[in-house]
Amino acid sequence: MSAELKKESTQPEAPICAICGKPIFSNCTIDHVIPQAIYKWHEQYLSHAEFAALRKRITSPRNTVRTHRHCNERKEESIVRIAGLHVSRTKRGKLHQTYTAVEPYIEAFLKRKDELRERQQNCCYVCGKPLRDGGVLRRIDDTLDRVWENACLICHRCNCRVRSHDVKTYRLIRIGAIHPVPKKAKAAPQPPAEPAAAASVPAAPAKRRRRHRHRRPKKGVTAASQTTP
Repeated sequence: MSAELKKESTQPEAPICAICGKPIFSNCTIDHVIPQAIYKWHEQYLSHAEFAALRKRITSPRNTVRTHRHCNERKEESIVRIAGLHVSRTKRGKLHQTYTAVEPYIEAFLKRKDELRERQQNCCYVCGKPLRDGGVLRRIDDTLDRVWENACLICHRCNCRVRSHDVKTYRLIRIGAIHPVPKKAKAAPQPPAEPAAAASVPAAPAKRRRRHRHRRPKKGVTAASQTTP
């Protein structure tokens, strides 16, 4: 995102998070109130001009706010209520204008998600557990386009773990159909080799420490007789 976009999107609500309303001290992100997934999943069904106009509206500074990183990740693709955001009155008016312009696409997007949720019986496509947060829309096969026949809903936990694989591969790994490729273990560092000349010379034997004992006089010999004349 450009510096101009960040500056324009963070001026009205810089001190606080737009979602939770608490001050932002660290882990700040720029969040799109209307998710970018809406225009991405309509690319295959719109003309080039319609897609360009929809993308321009959603990625514009009018649709961005400043939030905590954890608030942004927890929000995912859900559409928050604009009336509940902690933003200025001017910013709220711009958000309402953007929402009104793309409302038909939002309704179509939510309708498709409801159909997927009903088809999956409100369960994650990967782990099979119930979807508590509505689910994240992902492609089953990343090599194919974003069409609804290639779409699925997964939970937030699986979405964090599936980033290194596509959803189809990760699901097969989870059910045990295939095994992940193990990562190469790093070789332990070996000590530097000694020079050949030093290795050929035999090591000197360790010196034995001599223990000095006090000699006792023999029996029957007096101390005077031991002294020299």
